[in-house]
Amino acid sequence: MAELCSAETTIRIFNLPFTVEEVYNSLVSIYRVEVEKTGHKANMTPELLRAIQETAEWIVRPKRVGLKLIGEKGLGKSTLIKAMRMFINTYHRTFCPKESVGIRWVDAGEIVEQCLRPDVQPTNTYEAFSITALGNSRGVIAIDDIGKEEPSVKYYGSTIMPIADIIQLRANKDLPTICITNLNEQELLKAYGSRVVDRLKDFTTIMFTGTSHRNNRD
Repeated sequence: MAELCSAETTIRIFNLPFTVEEVYNSLVSIYRVEVEKTGHKANMTPELLRAIQETAEWIVRPKRVGLKLIGEKGLGKSTLIKAMRMFINTYHRTFCPKESVGIRWVDAGEIVEQCLRPDVQPTNTYEAFSITALGNSRGVIAIDDIGKEEPSVKYYGSTIMPIADIIQLRANKDLPTICITNLNEQELLKAYGSRVVDRLKDFTTIMFTGTSHRNNRD
């Protein structure tokens, strides 16, 4: 077993006693199972396996605190994060629950929906709202489907950008964040502005290419 990070980097996120190859093999296996649960056939293309390999490298020896997965719909981004979350969280719950740094998955659209419906939790103020909680959480936050939501919304009379605010808060504190999006850089720039895009440029980027896997039914 190897240590989490090599001598070339001082970044530490997950304390996992595995090599890149071990993490890669685990992610591939979990990914297959998760796809087959839905009645689809897991299409392990060279492009997908390359993305899984790059993800395993980020888990074991990250060069940057942030990770972003970019690509068209149906290429396996969310399933890969699900496999990654299952692998890491299961290990930590089993072997080191008091010291664990797991992954919390959140959906960009659901975050914005909460902002649009403050009546659901009427005691919340902006300061106590989950934007602040997510922005300051010490664990790893994975924000899925960035770009499907309205970038800016009205919240108690003020215009806020929930996803942009969370990314900025976490980047300012150097907290580990995973962003999953179907948008390219120009689309991200149009939706969130240059400040957020500049932050995202500091993330390790994994590009998903190829054709959609969503029609691969047995």
